[in-house]
Amino acid sequence: TFGIKAYSDIQALSISYDTLRELLDKHRILEKWFLHAAFNIIAGMEIRLASTAMPAEERFHRLIKSSPHVINLFPQKLIASYLNMTPETLSRLRKQHTLTS
Repeated sequence: TFGIKAYSDIQALSISYDTLRELLDKHRILEKWFLHAAFNIIAGMEIRLASTAMPAEERFHRLIKSSPHVINLFPQKLIASYLNMTPETLSRLRKQHTLTS
């Protein structure tokens, strides 16, 4: 088992593995959709892994460019962890970004 922590209000559904397997066997289009989703997740993981080789500044600027709203949605410690940097580095980069914006 695993858990997911939500940082905002969500609506979630759950399904047992057996029921999911039954649905996928019965409706092949769902199986194709799940396979496509799995490939997208793997591609995203590869991109995230490759980004760890980038300098911290570049990772921060990519996040600001692609998802600027994230900065105000999540705790700084969580964002820093996601970007693979210390909270202090993130704080410094945020300050520099604010001064140049």
